[in-house]
Amino acid sequence: GLRARVLAELVRQFGPDTPYRLSFSIGGQIGIDCAPCGWDKTFCLRFLPVDQFPTIHFFGDKTQPGGGDYELFEHERIIGHTVSSAEHTIEEVHRLLLSKPPTATTPSFIESGFTQRVEYELWARAQGVGT
Repeated sequence: GLRARVLAELVRQFGPDTPYRLSFSIGGQIGIDCAPCGWDKTFCLRFLPVDQFPTIHFFGDKTQPGGGDYELFEHERIIGHTVSSAEHTIEEVHRLLLSKPPTATTPSFIESGFTQRVEYELWARAQGVGT
């Protein structure tokens, strides 16, 4: 569509192979993200040492070339997973990384870290509870 054509033209005029060295990607539903090369989502990997984080799973919805999640999804340190929603992300995390399925009515406080927080936030929203 139009956004893909605009993105291609921006890359041609201002992309990595030009003196401007800018990176462009599809952002969200209607946007185009622009940043200096190297400032995409892979930037976070600088703060996650390989010896402390040997395996990193990434879940994103814009994982195709030109999408805002593509660079991190395709990075050599990442095991990438394409998802379509927050609920799909929780299902995939449980299917791939945890032994039990998510509960629809109560939060699980057994798991730790990001998964627990996302699961709780989804549960809280469904219950109308502030997070």
